[in-house]
Amino acid sequence: MQIVCTRTRSAGAEPLYQYLLLVPFDQLSYERQDRIHYRTDFGGKRHGGPHARLPEVIAPIDYLRLPPGLEKHRLGGEIYRVGRRIEALLVAGLYPEMSDPILPTLFRAPEELDDGQIFTRTDDLTGRFVELAARLDTLTVADLGLDRLRKVAA
Repeated sequence: MQIVCTRTRSAGAEPLYQYLLLVPFDQLSYERQDRIHYRTDFGGKRHGGPHARLPEVIAPIDYLRLPPGLEKHRLGGEIYRVGRRIEALLVAGLYPEMSDPILPTLFRAPEELDDGQIFTRTDDLTGRFVELAARLDTLTVADLGLDRLRKVAA
C-alpha cells in the first residue's frame, strides 16, 4: 500500500516539527472510503485526492460500520492508540530523528531540518487492527513491510 509521510516545521524560534503519515484514498476499498469521515489532502496533490489517517485504515470494517455511540467510542480509543504507535514506527523508519514511541503533536528536533514529503510503500495494513494490536510490543518496520529503498522525496 502506498503511504505519504510528511515533516513540516512549525513557526517560531525553536526547531519544532509536525510529522504526519497518511494513506491515499485510492489505496482503500470504496466502502472504507465512504465510512472514513476525517479526510485530508495535506499529503499533497501528487496522489490526486484525499488521504486517510492510519487508525482509520487499520480499523476493522465492522468498527467503521458502527453508529456513533459508547461502543464505538470505547473501541476507537484502542484502535487510535495502536494506529498512533504504528505511525510512530513507520515515521521513525523514514525520518530517523523522530524516535518517540507515539507521534507527538510537535517534535523538538535537536537541529534545523528541511520540510519533506516521502512517498513509499508498506504491506497492506487495511483492517489489520486485531493482528497488529496483538503484536504491538514486538512490531518492527520490517514486519510492516516498509520499503525504505524506493522512497521518493518530493
